Amino acid sequence: MGGELGAPGLVLHNLRPTASACDLEASACFHGPLTVASAAANGQFARDSSGCGFCAVLIMLTSVNYWRHPLLGPRRTFDMASSVACFFYQLRASTSAPSGACLAYCATSAGILGCYGFARHYMYSLGNKPAACRWHLMVHGFTGAGSLILYDALGQNYLGWRCEKTTARVVR
Repeated sequence: MGGELGAPGLVLHNLRPTASACDLEASACFHGPLTVASAAANGQFARDSSGCGFCAVLIMLTSVNYWRHPLLGPRRTFDMASSVACFFYQLRASTSAPSGACLAYCATSAGILGCYGFARHYMYSLGNKPAACRWHLMVHGFTGAGSLILYDALGQNYLGWRCEKTTARVVR
């Protein structure tokens, strides 16, 4: 398999050390079902929900479709486009969450963008594939944490993001 980095038909998992590729695939296999389960547990598939459950399923399915044979091409493009679209959809949905959860989700989003930038820098500027894989794994970690926070804040509130409003009485 020849060609430049980014050429259509190039097998991406051959560009990384085997251990890092396995770690990345294991992370993706664990991350997708966990996120979908969290969306289901928090009612994100209900008709009146934010619709974030659809994003969780879409990301899991496009990732599985891509990683079953990771080649640059339409499947990877659709996986990346779905990821970006769902990222912005959920960022918008986070504005409906309580302020603490919204702030936490925005912090994980900043972590996602920072780690993604470092991963690209290590891969393409420095040619350090193992470091790039580690930074990319952190992207998945921040993504999972952000999704769990957002789904809970918009859903069942297991973590207590929504405080019950009480009326204060003035005692004289």
